[in-house]
Amino acid sequence: MEKAHFKDQDKRKSFFKMGFFYLFVFVLGCAVGSGNTLAGAENRERTAVQLPYTRTEGRKEEFYEFEAYKNLPYPSSYPNHYYDAFLFPKDKRKEALGTIIYVHGGGFVSGTKDIVQDNPYFLKWLRSGFQVISVDYALAPDYPYPTALYQLSYCLQKLFEEKESLGINTKKLIFVADSAGASLAGQFILTQVSKSYSKKLDIPSFVSKKGGKICAFISLSGLLDCTRYHKTGLAENDKTFLSWGRQYFQELSFYNGKKAEQTKLENYLTKDFPPTFLSDGNVGTFRDQAIDFKERCVELGIPVVSYFPDSSLPHDYELHMDSQEAEESLEKQIRFVKFLLS
Repeated sequence: MEKAHFKDQDKRKSFFKMGFFYLFVFVLGCAVGSGNTLAGAENRERTAVQLPYTRTEGRKEEFYEFEAYKNLPYPSSYPNHYYDAFLFPKDKRKEALGTIIYVHGGGFVSGTKDIVQDNPYFLKWLRSGFQVISVDYALAPDYPYPTALYQLSYCLQKLFEEKESLGINTKKLIFVADSAGASLAGQFILTQVSKSYSKKLDIPSFVSKKGGKICAFISLSGLLDCTRYHKTGLAENDKTFLSWGRQYFQELSFYNGKKAEQTKLENYLTKDFPPTFLSDGNVGTFRDQAIDFKERCVELGIPVVSYFPDSSLPHDYELHMDSQEAEESLEKQIRFVKFLLS
């Protein structure tokens, strides 16, 4: 009996060993699959394997006196490949002064296009005559640089395909972006106005070829140079931003790397960059980057307007419409764009 007992024990040991072995193989397979997915981002999704949609697509809602079309998909095999369109009623869309393309912030690791829904900042743009497109994209660390940038390009290409059905004017595009979104928007714009930058990032230049025009770039507390992502002057923010930068670029010392250098927008500016509006606070944010960007714009003859209030204002203050400075910044942005389009 004792012998049989030990034999059963051996069987059980063998069974558990095999179980752990297959579990290890499964986990390893998942890790390898994940690695291939990330590598696919750098191959610009040349194999379009579509993920199953997890949202109700193309949902129409009433939004004050406007119409909101939620979760419209654009082609991408990565998550969050949706945009929202806040439009005038169909019989009034031709009256729109232009189209706002909003790219949300969140440090590349968080944030969502849904911010437009409940923020009076965007309602003010709508009531000032502009339709609004809010773009979502995949987030780090699961989807690091440059996945989100490629997705932004895919979304814009989709908008050009759908411009008639949406009723948007692609000849009057205005990019509005906050924080990390400004990095993505700025890089995308550069791929459209600079052949060398387009080639460097392997992102096609198509806006002008399709008869479109980017009329303005509005940067709100914009991250315009990721090599200085972790240098805001506020220790708490610097620690957080350092961590987020490492997740986005997948490099411990990303600030010294080639990937982050590609986001130092002032180094790649050309005279063809669109007129720019820069706004920022002065507590734990990127005002120094905006000032340097502005100086480079002036050197190149790019029309640029800035609003840097003296008040103590945090990062992204512009989207919190409970301060006089935020309201004033928005008024200046709208006047700036209307002047350009007049």
